[in-house]
Amino acid sequence: MIGKNIYTTTSIGIALVPDDGNNVSDIIKNADTAMYKAKSEGKNRYVFFSNEMIEELEKK
Repeated sequence: MIGKNIYTTTSIGIALVPDDGNNVSDIIKNADTAMYKAKSEGKNRYVFFSNEMIEELEKK
């Protein structure tokens, strides 16, 4: 791997307690939803969870 560049990106989903859930399961699920939203918006970014994300998923 000498002479090769490696680039990484990070997509982060953020869910806050207690606004986005009161238990570990809900917080992880909502943070995961926000992470996939970040990935869909072009990767290498962070997104805070919002209830509108759940509504979008339910429409699909």
